This record gives sequence, C-alpha cells and structure tokens, in this order.
Amino acid sequence: MVRKFIAGDRVQSKQYSPTMEIIKYLTGQQLFDGKLFSDLNVECVWYEKEELKKDIFNQRKLLK
Repeated sequence: MVRKFIAGDRVQSKQYSPTMEIIKYLTGQQLFDGKLFSDLNVECVWYEKEELKKDIFNQRKLLK
C-alpha cells in the first residue's frame, strides 16, 4: 500500500478532530497499547487543553 504522508505532516481526521502531526508509520504488525496495527496506520500527536495526546489512525481516515 502506498503511504500518503510523511513524518511531520499536519492532518485531520475525516470526522472532526484537532489538527494533528504525523510522528511515524507503524512498520509491519506492531502492538500499541495492547492492540495490533498494520503498516497502514500512523502514530499522531496533538495538544488538547495544553495536554499532549497521542493515538493511532488508519491513513485512509486522515486528510492533509
């Protein structure tokens, strides 16, 4: 599958979300917080009420 983003890109979820920054693609099958993710998923960070948040999103659900 083609990667749509690179680290540092600013993205938003297709559903409303704050602007997030791509940190990295998950390579192969990786565990994150007890969940298994494929290489189509990216790790994103953002600030919410001055608190740093982090989560994993499928690249197909994000817009640049």
